[in-house]
Amino acid sequence: MRPECKGITAICASLSPTGAPWRLATQCAGPGSSAIAGERTAGLRPKGTAGCRLDCPPARDPQPLEFARSRSAGTRGIANSRPLASLTVRFVLNLRSPADLVIACKTIDKLASLPQINRLEFNRQMPELHLSYRETLRLLGLLAAWDAQSAAEGPIVRHRWTNIGLWPVARSATVAGSTGIEGNSLTAAQVDQVLGGGSVQARSVDIREVLNYNSALDLANAAALRPDFEWSQELLRRLNATVMRGLEDDARGEYRRQAVTVGGVFAPPEYQRLPALMSQLVEWLRDGAGHPVIRAGLTHLNVVSIHPWLNGNGRTARIAGSLMLMRCGIGAPELLNVESEIRANINRYVGVLQTTHGATYNPEEHSATEWLEYFAEICVNRLEVRNRLTAAVPGDIGLLAMELEGSPCSAEWPIILLSARLAPIRTTSMAGLLGLSPGRVRAVLAAMAAQGWLEPAGERRGRRYGPGRRLMELPLRTPELMDRFRGHETAAPQDGH
Repeated sequence: MRPECKGITAICASLSPTGAPWRLATQCAGPGSSAIAGERTAGLRPKGTAGCRLDCPPARDPQPLEFARSRSAGTRGIANSRPLASLTVRFVLNLRSPADLVIACKTIDKLASLPQINRLEFNRQMPELHLSYRETLRLLGLLAAWDAQSAAEGPIVRHRWTNIGLWPVARSATVAGSTGIEGNSLTAAQVDQVLGGGSVQARSVDIREVLNYNSALDLANAAALRPDFEWSQELLRRLNATVMRGLEDDARGEYRRQAVTVGGVFAPPEYQRLPALMSQLVEWLRDGAGHPVIRAGLTHLNVVSIHPWLNGNGRTARIAGSLMLMRCGIGAPELLNVESEIRANINRYVGVLQTTHGATYNPEEHSATEWLEYFAEICVNRLEVRNRLTAAVPGDIGLLAMELEGSPCSAEWPIILLSARLAPIRTTSMAGLLGLSPGRVRAVLAAMAAQGWLEPAGERRGRRYGPGRRLMELPLRTPELMDRFRGHETAAPQDGH
């Protein structure tokens, strides 16, 4: 190896990555002048992450410079078919384990020892995204807690039968939480009425925000289940367009074309940089490497910080974060409902974001550590509540089945009754969840009401069914846990995210 390159292997060999890739930012201008950054960077694979300048002297019998891709180390293929006096080559080091590190060191050594090369120089060219963070003991502990609590997670499905009774209430709480962060005044109960087709006394803009956000969640969930799913700028634009449809600043998902400030305290990147930044973000999203909570947290953070649209950035960021969780194997993120916990303490949420992205967009100067600790804490808390809630469902279903034993009823009665105990239900929405015809569900609900299990309210067209006396007398565990799941119902309006 040339003397100039000896420092590279020494630096690389001194690292011991334990899961997340290292941010390789080696500067090699001469013997002994190398340095490397000390933070992890999540999933480094975008082009231009590390640059190698190869100066090749003329040769009498030049051979093509070829270098096969090493999948373990994440290096990109290097190939050139003609002799050049100077050749610039780029590749990526994506280090996730000590074994990858060894391969990367050997790769660098082999490249530096080629006879055509008399100098190997590394340049720091990192993606302009919030990807760097420290693996603090607190963060590692939270990630371990998440792993332990999510170990039994099943395959991603639209709805598991045990969760059908929970899902409508969970969706309403999620929609109320996320729109409430932006100042929407509707409570989870009012949102449940709106999503069920009912009417509430509220501003038309608040109702439109709720309907839009619900549609955007439907879009994200449908996308996550597609076998050909792929992150794209078009998908992110569609999410924002759905969130903002028919509202002020509805730009149909197009990126902003003017400078903005957020809450008077943060200046996002200039609008001219948005196409390049969003391209980098999508390439990182497609990488697929890293812990689910880290990836979801950084997805949320980067969309909010880049602030690509005039409005709806926070809502789009939260949906994108939920979509990332689904793509990482977490089914129905509504049953996590991180939005309600954020809404319950908005000042902390805004404060952590402001600390993380600073006064201006400059990711290299701001670590994502504090944000990831905050986000991971919320995810772990919500996962614990979700697990307790879903664990209570089979017992409550069993208790309802025992109470119904001997009655002329069908198999779906316990699930319907549990759902009605949590929130009023409507014929159309319940028919969609159960995959039954509205006529059949209408007949079932009428029979339940006749036996005192349900209490109808409203006219026939907008009729909803709440729990009747017989249902309220049963000692079910799920309703109490659902109250905790919903979180606080009110929050002060906030501007900017």
